[in-house]
Amino acid sequence: MNFFLIDRNMKSTLISKFKMSIAAVFLFSFSNALAKDTDHQQVSVQVKQEKREKSGINTKAGDGAGRPRLSTAEIYAVEIEKKLVEGIDKTIAYLNKTAKSLPKKSGARLEMLTRVHNLHMEQAVYVASDEYRRYEQLWGAWNKGGRKGREPKLDQARSRLHWQKVSSTGRNILREFPKNKGADVINFNQALSLSFLGQEKNAARAFTQLIQKFPNSPVAGDAYFSLGDYYFDRNDFRNAVNNFKLALKYRKSKRYGWALFKLGWCYYNLGKYRESLKFWKNTVSHSKRLGDKTGLKLKEEAMRDLVYAYAELKEVESAISYFRANGGQRYIGQFLTLLAETFADQGAFKRSIKVWERLQSIIPRDPSAAIAQNEIISLYFELNDLNTVWRELNAYYTNYGRKSGWAVANEKKLVLETQVEIQKAMLYYAKVVHKNAQKRNNNSLYEHAVKGYRLYLSKYPKSREVAEVKFNLADIKFHQKEFRQSGVFISKLQ
Repeated sequence: MNFFLIDRNMKSTLISKFKMSIAAVFLFSFSNALAKDTDHQQVSVQVKQEKREKSGINTKAGDGAGRPRLSTAEIYAVEIEKKLVEGIDKTIAYLNKTAKSLPKKSGARLEMLTRVHNLHMEQAVYVASDEYRRYEQLWGAWNKGGRKGREPKLDQARSRLHWQKVSSTGRNILREFPKNKGADVINFNQALSLSFLGQEKNAARAFTQLIQKFPNSPVAGDAYFSLGDYYFDRNDFRNAVNNFKLALKYRKSKRYGWALFKLGWCYYNLGKYRESLKFWKNTVSHSKRLGDKTGLKLKEEAMRDLVYAYAELKEVESAISYFRANGGQRYIGQFLTLLAETFADQGAFKRSIKVWERLQSIIPRDPSAAIAQNEIISLYFELNDLNTVWRELNAYYTNYGRKSGWAVANEKKLVLETQVEIQKAMLYYAKVVHKNAQKRNNNSLYEHAVKGYRLYLSKYPKSREVAEVKFNLADIKFHQKEFRQSGVFISKLQ
């Protein structure tokens, strides 16, 4: 939450004007005329009242869900070693030269051409993966730097050249050797290259033809997966489900685990959260059986996304138990945060508060515990429970201040940032209540503003805002015709 404090130049001007009549202030309690004054110009409290913002969670995997979609390129890239073959162009040139010298339709020529095709495939995948990594790094730096300047775009110029080579070499091999023993794989590579070249419809047609020609081939499972991805990207989740499920029939396919994972997102987007939970749990179980880099990646993706399904199902204790049992302790905070935000977005503020408090009880030293406290205060303010707002602000200072156990357990930078937020929050709520009291001419709100200002003074007696706070207190007391008390606050401005 951002807080907006009173403009310092305006504050100085207001104080100077008030001091011009300071002698009169001390005579307030003795002057009946002043006591009857109804023309007092109240101080202008400069504060922008903050409203709770929706968490803005997009429920479609890919363009939302709080993170980038796992693209086809990334799925494929995690299955190979990230390596650059030195001298690969020279190797391809040599093999092509050798192939030309060999008799047409000979086995040796087929072997040479297939090796060239595979090298282009390897290079295309490597370069595409490298382009994605570079893009993510640039985008991350741009985002971290305040999103200044042009947003980085994914540049796929290099990989497109390689995919074009994959397509052309595959086409030439199939024309010369239509029934070679590796025709299924070459057909698949060709279809995949069309997908990366932006010819999705042609790619889908090619994958379908591959399945019809080679229904028993291991790559048929990969083809079903690619078709599932095709429909998924077009929000046709029912057709995506059909193809991903067909992909599951090929248990030896390297995309078996990813098919489980994407089925979870299909059902999530169809609003079938129990089904999405089941498939993401199955993904985690499968990832453990793999026990390799792909397995680790699968598990991380599924564990992270289980948070969304559990949040929709609102199953707090079940989620906590599952994450603990599967080594996902760090996801507990993410899950509870998402669930609390979901309740708040639905206007269920009390339920949201309970979830935030549950988070604080389970992981009291986690960085998110301080965020939870800030949100709890905001929600009590929305509920107009001002007495609790002041109590929770005091707890904010006590439990997350410089000398707290939470501060000891966390990084110095985070602790310092939190101290700034605590101080801002304490002044913000006092000022916004003061502003609302002026708008409504409500004495009860004035009293609450006094409580807020006094709380601030008790915690930050030497801050730069002390003069402003005392000035505002003097204004409130003047409005309430407590002129002696108003004078006391003004005298302390000296």
